[in-house]
Amino acid sequence: MRNGKLELALCDFFDHTLMEHHFERMAKKGWALDRMGIFWHYHRIEPKSLHYAVSYFPGGGFYEPPTEGEMTFAEYCEEAGWELAAEYGVIKIFCNEREHPVPLETQADLQVQNIHLATQKMRISYGVIGVIAWLIGIWFLLSLAVNFTRQFSNAAGCFLGIFGLSLGIYAAYYFIAYYIWYRKAERNASEDQMFTPTKGNRWVMFLTVLVIPIAAYVFYLVAEQSIRNTSLLSLAAWGIVYYIQDCLRSQLRNKGVRKGINRALNFAVAFVIFEAVFVGGKYLFSGEVAVSNHGFQWESSEKMIPLSSDDLSDGQERSASDDTRQWNTSGNLFLSQLTAQETSDESRQGEGTFYLQYVVTKVRAGVLYDLSRDSMRNTYRGEQAWQESRGWELPDGTVEYACETTIQRTDGTVNRYLICMSDRILKIDLSFVPDDQQRETIVRILGEI
Repeated sequence: MRNGKLELALCDFFDHTLMEHHFERMAKKGWALDRMGIFWHYHRIEPKSLHYAVSYFPGGGFYEPPTEGEMTFAEYCEEAGWELAAEYGVIKIFCNEREHPVPLETQADLQVQNIHLATQKMRISYGVIGVIAWLIGIWFLLSLAVNFTRQFSNAAGCFLGIFGLSLGIYAAYYFIAYYIWYRKAERNASEDQMFTPTKGNRWVMFLTVLVIPIAAYVFYLVAEQSIRNTSLLSLAAWGIVYYIQDCLRSQLRNKGVRKGINRALNFAVAFVIFEAVFVGGKYLFSGEVAVSNHGFQWESSEKMIPLSSDDLSDGQERSASDDTRQWNTSGNLFLSQLTAQETSDESRQGEGTFYLQYVVTKVRAGVLYDLSRDSMRNTYRGEQAWQESRGWELPDGTVEYACETTIQRTDGTVNRYLICMSDRILKIDLSFVPDDQQRETIVRILGEI
């Protein structure tokens, strides 16, 4: 039988009413609170009715030893039958076994004032985090609007954007919920000294701080095909670090260890654990083999990119010593995108500058096909409106639709084509007008990778 129990502390910082009721329900199930932080820790007891009271002590700290004022306050509460069960910074949790205990809080206006002052630093932190999170979230939404396929196929960008939006939503919810309660509690206390219960929502915090960020992170790992990598181990390492720090921080604080030493030891513990996770993870998974580039596969050769000038030279030999070839892939479970480019200066041979650049968006979720096509048409529009382009059709019906336009570069006019196939959309820029054979080569190679 377990003698201890851990529970993730999913509760708004100001919501003392929810905490009190929750701890009392846990006591009736046979669990008594004895430590709190990121996690609530309980020890087993005989199921019974206990009374809990959450008090806020402005000036209470996380790392520094208890002040004389904190110790005096705890002694005063103990005389009234309230024993300090756990604490977390400015939050003090008291427990009373008496059937009808004297209320810990006797003045509503003082309670409201203490909560408001004690949670001030937390509100500032939430405000800073909320602003940063909303900036990231807005950047993500604007990026989707500007270039949907590029941004949505970027797994890391999606994770960061979703994470930012999720935290931003929680920060906004926290401020709205807190100030609705604060204004009402302040008014009730000033008018007739009536206590106003707090009213938070654990589900909002559960979804926005835990479920959505973790789901986005796992989605990112799957998209990057590193689900077995150390990235997943680091997720578990966070929980381990927080649990150990909750224990270590409170023990050192109660023993009177100075704030600086307490912080340093907690930092050292976190460093050692994460170092062990990453170093150990690299050792465990050192034999892993790199997989395909977000679903794109082509034969590796000296040309590097799937389609190069070598494929479009009509069998003629050309010097590629001055070629610059670059490529990049990104993707997730729904979209994958390959970007490749080749440039070369052949002016010395009198042939001008060769330029080849293309973007292949592979649509894995059919419902996103029209949205991806429209996004690419809008993102890559040229000097003139798109015009239907002929000559790209193959006998097997690979190409469903093609259009063309032109763009101006510093080194001349470039022909741009948008080619829609059954499961992908291709945008390709060429410094020349391709003939039928070259068009067939482009569609065949980029339609199969």
